[in-house]
Amino acid sequence: MVLWEEVCPYNAACVVHLRGRAEFTALREAIQESCRLSGVGKLLLNGDRKTYYYEPVDTIPLDQIQRGDSIMETLCQVVTERINTPFPSRPHHPIRWAVLDDSHTNTHFFLIVWRHLAADAVSMFLLLRCVLARYYGVTQTFSHHALEVHPPDYLRVMKPHYRQLGYTRTLLRSIRLYFRLRRVYRLPELTERREGSRVLFFDAPADLIHRLIGACRTRHVTVNDSFLAALGSALAAITPSRQTQQRRNRLALATAVDIRHVAAEDLSDCFGLFARYWVTMIGNPDLSDFEGMLHDVARQTRLEKA
Repeated sequence: MVLWEEVCPYNAACVVHLRGRAEFTALREAIQESCRLSGVGKLLLNGDRKTYYYEPVDTIPLDQIQRGDSIMETLCQVVTERINTPFPSRPHHPIRWAVLDDSHTNTHFFLIVWRHLAADAVSMFLLLRCVLARYYGVTQTFSHHALEVHPPDYLRVMKPHYRQLGYTRTLLRSIRLYFRLRRVYRLPELTERREGSRVLFFDAPADLIHRLIGACRTRHVTVNDSFLAALGSALAAITPSRQTQQRRNRLALATAVDIRHVAAEDLSDCFGLFARYWVTMIGNPDLSDFEGMLHDVARQTRLEKA
């Protein structure tokens, strides 16, 4: 990830929509206290850039964002700017905190952008849970012992899992995936990479997620399967040049996966990075209808989980 950051910032973001007007002082204190108890202070990379540690931090800033004409445009602009801004090379707090108050709807948005090499999404949700519990005064609901910001060595806790999978079998699966990827369409490489990532927000119907969950259960697929199928269908529609290629006409989609549950030790309180990925292949995106594509994606998901 450090090498990746030499090309472009590798940051992640999360936005939480909360009821009521923002209580700025209370939120700032909740962030400060939660990070202090959890040990998430200033991040320092060692000289080899392969290990890191934390030092205490005096203050953690919370930015107040001024709303523009459109709340969604403001969110898009702010998150896009922050996710494309690299964190400093000197010791720093690896999270950018901000709040956007919306008097029109009597709500506020809590924005978090973090340096991805310091934490995965599960880690950030653990810290975010502590912050919001303190913010709303329900700290008795959760245990607030410090998160383990120096998690155990990745290879040590994952070696039993890889041994169970079988090294020879894993090698053969990797070789098979390599040859399958040689049939995949490659998007044209960009000569200029200055634009970075772009963030978009959309208003969705209030009952969308409940309807989506119900539709997925009826079809015995997961919500993530439906997202992958929708992404594959969209990519198929915007890559007409792929149809002119006889050999590289398929699509491949990578999915980030949390692997804490297969580790040899309990990682539920670890503030670190425990994620891998699997690849979903879409063989004939132009010939398959959406239902057929969805069930093929779900079939591959079940195989990867197994």
